[in-house]
Amino acid sequence: MELLEQLNLISQRDAWPMHISAGQRQRLALARSLLADNRLIFLDEPTNKLDAEGIRSVRDLIRDLNTHHGVSVV
Repeated sequence: MELLEQLNLISQRDAWPMHISAGQRQRLALARSLLADNRLIFLDEPTNKLDAEGIRSVRDLIRDLNTHHGVSVV
């Protein structure tokens, strides 16, 4: 739930991926990759298909993962 809140996906938590926007699917994919709690994460265009607010949100989340949780992001 915390990841869904951080990525602004709470309102879509019960939706099927095919019923949400491309940007929301991109954020959902990012949330799924973070569930494994890895110390190293490789992201391939994590802000692709996101609007300006979504891009800021993802960048802030990546920065937070690195500075507060010790996750390296490539």
